[in-house]
Amino acid sequence: MEIEVRYTKSSYEEETVAVINEGKPYVSPEALHGKGLGVLTTCVFIVGVIAGSGFLTLPKAMDDAGWIGFVLVLVCCFLSAYTGDVLGKCWTLAQERNPGLTQGCIRYPYPAIGELAYGTFGR
Repeated sequence: MEIEVRYTKSSYEEETVAVINEGKPYVSPEALHGKGLGVLTTCVFIVGVIAGSGFLTLPKAMDDAGWIGFVLVLVCCFLSAYTGDVLGKCWTLAQERNPGLTQGCIRYPYPAIGELAYGTFGR
């Protein structure tokens, strides 16, 4: 299977790449087999980019904000931990009250919690 790659320039001088496979802008997984990153490597890169960018920008942000910035970071940290704890307890409670949620894999637990709390409007 042959893959054709075309490079074009947009009006904003940004380079865009169009991969065309038999006239369609889709490349089948068979054509790219063995040529890409694995799932684990991709996850490591994504986490590295997200955590790394926050880690690199935090000192400058705290320097600009002063002591109030440090307090805000701590408040946000504790609020995030509290929210995670409440969501975990909600999910455990939802599984205890609805045994159907414990069977199989639930891909979207947040909408499931919302539906249990508010009906179909909460989903």
